[in-house]
Amino acid sequence: MKVRRFLIAVASCTFLVLLTTGAQTLQWKKDSEYIEWYKGGNLHNVSGLGWQEASQGNRLATASDFAATAFADRVNTIEDLYLFANELRACITEATQEAERGRPLVSETAAACVLLMEQ
Repeated sequence: MKVRRFLIAVASCTFLVLLTTGAQTLQWKKDSEYIEWYKGGNLHNVSGLGWQEASQGNRLATASDFAATAFADRVNTIEDLYLFANELRACITEATQEAERGRPLVSETAAACVLLMEQ
């Protein structure tokens, strides 16, 4: 069984390893603890500044919620969801770099990013 590993650096300078093995659910592994990367996102209605202040994991989990809905017709596997969510996370992050308190809301920015991704 082939295992692919992608190292993702997070702000705290710890490393997480993304494991995939065929039909197994993608999970983040930190030490010996597994975390379902697509769960726990709570940034849907925060401002762009709130997005910028959030952890990478929270950003990815929130982006996965948006991606699962927006790209439902193209998401067939958890790997597909990860690809869409990661691209959406990057777009929202870039778009909110100059954000101020209050506006834009992440949900508004996500909608714009989805439109860009569909082109």
